[in-house]
Amino acid sequence: MNKEKLIHVLLELQQASKSINSEQDFLTITQKYNLTFGGEKNNKIHTDELVNILQEKFEIKTELDELNSLIPAICPSLGMTFKAIFLRNDSNRTRPYAYLVNLW
Repeated sequence: MNKEKLIHVLLELQQASKSINSEQDFLTITQKYNLTFGGEKNNKIHTDELVNILQEKFEIKTELDELNSLIPAICPSLGMTFKAIFLRNDSNRTRPYAYLVNLW
């Protein structure tokens, strides 16, 4: 996957998230991207959902593992934070299942 394309998408999603000021805004943006913007500020997304819209909306072919490998390198440079999500039965916790990304 091209890192520049991912950066573009993350920045677009960040701006979309910042534009949510009402329930109608939330519904419109959620439907536009087919992505849940969670958290009190509607600024959190999961990479296991992001991988789908990368393919469906932005026509960027990638797999979850590839996307997850890029998140730790890209997000800090954009001022975004992230948290690893592990499956409950993953006792080794060596590789996250997904990331929760704070867009702003």
